[in-house]
Amino acid sequence: MLTRDEKDAITRYLSMDQSPRKFWWDFSPYLVPPLAFAAYGLWKMEFLAMAVAFGVLLFLALWYLSYQANVSAHIHSAVRKYEEAVRALEKPDAAVD
Repeated sequence: MLTRDEKDAITRYLSMDQSPRKFWWDFSPYLVPPLAFAAYGLWKMEFLAMAVAFGVLLFLALWYLSYQANVSAHIHSAVRKYEEAVRALEKPDAAVD
């Protein structure tokens, strides 16, 4: 029913810790060096250092957006297939006691 990519995307999504702290901790190795490089460039007025830091951050941002778009497409497809199979949206809401 689900493709291998869809299963992988769902597995990764369900196993992720969704806290903002975890998100920033995971990305700190990618963000700290270019930010430090940019700070050095500002401190020394070294425009090349600032340009390199900006280029690295831009690349990381574009890479992250591309990755998220790919994963989002797999999750969307898997959820659509799940809904088609169980038709949960067509069933009445469960009563809450």
